[in-house]
Amino acid sequence: MLDSNAPRKDHLIEGAKAHLDPLLVPAGFRFVLEGEGTSSGGVFAHGAYVNGNWRLELHVRWMLGLVRLSRGDESVGIEPFLKAAGAGRDARFPWTDVASMQAFADLASDLERYCGDFIAMRAEAFDAIAVEAKAIENEPPRLP
Repeated sequence: MLDSNAPRKDHLIEGAKAHLDPLLVPAGFRFVLEGEGTSSGGVFAHGAYVNGNWRLELHVRWMLGLVRLSRGDESVGIEPFLKAAGAGRDARFPWTDVASMQAFADLASDLERYCGDFIAMRAEAFDAIAVEAKAIENEPPRLP
């Protein structure tokens, strides 16, 4: 579990380096810390793996939270993307303890298994999944 007093920047960088670098750096992505600070919700940090106009955006506050895949101006959340890519209940992120380093390991696993078109920057294949993911993302919530 994360120490609530731990600096978010350090957590983001540590998790990214340990679990995402081995997958993304060989594909040409580099990690960029884009911001950190304190707001009404507490300490936060955000960064992205970037390769040209392709981005994997990561936000950390009390845990690894917002994760988005982007190509150019188009952006989609990781959860609808995984659903559109066919992960179903096999997706690991964010279903584990997202407040631990395991969240980064689970995200790396999902990226490797279901987001190969993003990692390899295959625009046409990625865009086809992203269109479906955006439709899922924009669906109104269903009542139980």
